Amino acid sequence: MHLGTLSHKTVYFPVDFCSRVIFHAGGSLLMADFQGRLANAPVVYVLCQIRFSPIEKMADYVPAIQEALRPEYPNFEREQLGGISLASTQPMFVQNETRWRFESRDNRTGFMLFTNQLIAHTTNYVDSDDFRSRIIHSFKIIHQIAKLSFIQRIGLRYVDLITPISGDSLEKYVQPSLLGFRPQVSALNSDISQQFLRTNSAMGGTMLVKMSRAHHQIDLPADLLPTPLEIVRRPNPQEESIFLDWDHFIEQLNMDPDPDLLEMKLRELKQPIAHVFKEAITDYAVQAWQRH
Repeated sequence: MHLGTLSHKTVYFPVDFCSRVIFHAGGSLLMADFQGRLANAPVVYVLCQIRFSPIEKMADYVPAIQEALRPEYPNFEREQLGGISLASTQPMFVQNETRWRFESRDNRTGFMLFTNQLIAHTTNYVDSDDFRSRIIHSFKIIHQIAKLSFIQRIGLRYVDLITPISGDSLEKYVQPSLLGFRPQVSALNSDISQQFLRTNSAMGGTMLVKMSRAHHQIDLPADLLPTPLEIVRRPNPQEESIFLDWDHFIEQLNMDPDPDLLEMKLRELKQPIAHVFKEAITDYAVQAWQRH
């Protein structure tokens, strides 16, 4: 199971910023900067992973956790996941894993609990404060009941789907460097253009930025599918669109399971995502998403 943040990657997107246009000294557009929430922000999926030291008896704590989460997340499922381990020095074997899902009545926000991690995700993103408060609330419940020992990894991942308003072109919404190389050769018909950037962040984490431009046939990046959540906005396979995928995570933490420390780390993880997002889009996009 991948879910980006889950196994080797993690993290996500920004909707709450400010509004003015910043220019280079020469007058060319540098980035759009804005405050407040965008009325029609492009975010379609947000995920947070908190990996902690394993608790093999997690199943014993699930009934109490489910009862505490049930008022907000009444949908509950227990699932058995199977996978094949292909270690080079050992024979192949089937590995099973249990996960417990807690989801809102509309199936747009939920949590997935494993013996060694908690995944929060939503397709109903309001803003970073709302999402972070939901994470902290659920984490407190799980920690109070299961008595977590320490946190090993935290990640945030945001996925934006950029589709032009009728009559517009994608070129108006993102900076030219994100549009990819499109050879003007009559014998070639561009199908998909992708970019990947890996950076080290100041907080000691890793940030991955991925861009996919295509007539997308799937609802989210492939490693996030299938998802149990209801997807509200999908790409139109007949029209070209862009997925911007922001993934910021920090590993080898050995951090106390303190909700206040967790909240601080989540804020730190979010900041670079917000900044890079503002550099990626244009002022035209900001005005379009506020206007419509």
